[in-house]
Amino acid sequence: MLNVLAGSNSVGKSSVIQALLLLKNSLADLLRTPLNGNYLLNLGNSTQVLSKSENNEIHIKYLYNNSTINCTWLVDLSKPELFLDGQKLYRTTGEISPLERHSFHYLHAERLGPRSFYEIGVENRNVGCQGENTIAILSSEAVEKPDYNVHSSLMFPESENPKLQHQVDLWMNYIIPNIDISPKRVREINQSYVRYNNNSPYNVGFGISYVLPIITAGLIARSGEMFIVENPEAHLHPSGQSRIGHFLAKVANSGVQVIVETHSEHVINGIRLASLQNEISHDNVVIHFFSKKEDQDQPDINTIFLNENADLDEWPVGFFDQQQQDIARIFKLRKEKRK
Repeated sequence: MLNVLAGSNSVGKSSVIQALLLLKNSLADLLRTPLNGNYLLNLGNSTQVLSKSENNEIHIKYLYNNSTINCTWLVDLSKPELFLDGQKLYRTTGEISPLERHSFHYLHAERLGPRSFYEIGVENRNVGCQGENTIAILSSEAVEKPDYNVHSSLMFPESENPKLQHQVDLWMNYIIPNIDISPKRVREINQSYVRYNNNSPYNVGFGISYVLPIITAGLIARSGEMFIVENPEAHLHPSGQSRIGHFLAKVANSGVQVIVETHSEHVINGIRLASLQNEISHDNVVIHFFSKKEDQDQPDINTIFLNENADLDEWPVGFFDQQQQDIARIFKLRKEKRK
């Protein structure tokens, strides 16, 4: 399933992702749920995460197929804490949800830009919240092992080599044409580095550094796992934004639960194109559009579906209509100037 979170700034999209990350933290530690640190959360103290209601209760409910996770915390307003405790956690029996799986993939909106070297940390299938482990993974000998082979459903069209590095190269060239990626490991200093077209990362801009972790994480993720990515369009040309939408649709179609926060209509159009090309079924795409009036505490959320022609079943006011508004304004001003 591919879930897209869209809408203007400060209307609740990030809060949905933060709630999922908070619940993930809670499942890892049933005694205390840290509000800061893990997954780059920076939520302050327990009183700062309460809504503007009279209820001092925080409740998160997560549904996945035939399983449900409910988590509730009661906040003592007289005692602000940097964690939530006293929680009541309830889980129905059923299928293990993506949040409960060991492998969990999350990419923060602020990913690492160009770097000369990257630290080599714990060897696992996770690029890190800022993509900090991406080059270490790609420069590791482990990527040559079958465990890292890309699933056939995610392999680049008409390619035959399932090796991770090869598939990363193909997909990166699809997003950013004519790019050659050469990751290397320096064992003596326990660090890795990368060259793009034999150039330093500093000489090729931010786009490559920002999208490479998305491609790597998407190809590493397995069916039944979760992949959350914020602003996949950052630093990309519109054609690259459309193609990253296409790629994320392929990842979702492989059985990964993908959650995307985006401000880009190009990303959404890339998803729609993927649907028309049968890369993902239209009923496996859901767009949640957040909007809020000035006097509202909580946002309105319109859930938008695609039909078999990849048309949206609803187009609420404010949903990627700025281009039409600007063009109408341009024509009006031109007409006024000719008078």
